[in-house]
Order: sequence, then structure tokens, then C-alpha cells
Amino acid sequence: ARDAVERAAMGTLSVACLAVLVFVVWNWRGAWRSRAASQQAFVELSLVRCRRFRRAIGVGWLLLAVEILCFVPWIALRLGDGGVAPAVYLGAYAFLSLFVIGGVLFLFGLTRWIAREEAIIRGFARELEG
Repeated sequence: ARDAVERAAMGTLSVACLAVLVFVVWNWRGAWRSRAASQQAFVELSLVRCRRFRRAIGVGWLLLAVEILCFVPWIALRLGDGGVAPAVYLGAYAFLSLFVIGGVLFLFGLTRWIAREEAIIRGFARELEG
């Protein structure tokens, strides 16, 4: 890394990624296998997985925010000190914006998908009860 700011930005991203990895392992513990071989146990496990997905989406929003907070000033510092043409400077922010928009669309899509899945699973649960 060229300077302390760059090392701090990349270090922050590294710590954030490691924290998310630890979260993923913690979040999905006990959600891979059903405790029993019944339909009710499968439905219950499916509902647990939906809750875990929602929790993971929340962490996804947090990671996206950390990435934005790291990359916006990093681009400014990296490109702002060396006589870079304005088009390059704006292009870097446009590139970051495309990735942010992609991340937002992905997270919104996952949120909608989980809501639909959970509604279907709750319907199965009602059928099993009644």
C-alpha cells in the first residue's frame, strides 16, 4: 500500500470480510439438517432458514455500507493526488456506483424471494396443522 490511508481502507475491508465470514458460520449453525424426519420438522427447519436468510441480508446491507464508506474516500485519495483526468475520476465513481446499484438490487431481490418463500412455507405449516 502506498500510504496509511490506503492501508487503513483495505484493512477495514479485510476485517469486514473476515467478520462476515465468522457471521456466516455462526448464522447457519444448526440449519443444515432437520432434527427429525417428519414433514413438521422440515417445515420448521425451512422457517429457521428463512429467518437466517433475513439476518444475513441485514449483514449484507451493513457490508455494502462499509464498502461504500471505504471506497468513496479511497478513490478520492488514490486518484485525486496525481493529475488524473476528470473523466477517469468520474469513471471510477461510476464504476463504484454500478456495483452499489447491483448490490442494492441483489439485496432487494433476496428480500423479496425470502418473503415469498416464507409465505409458501407458512402455508405448508397451516396445512399440516389443519
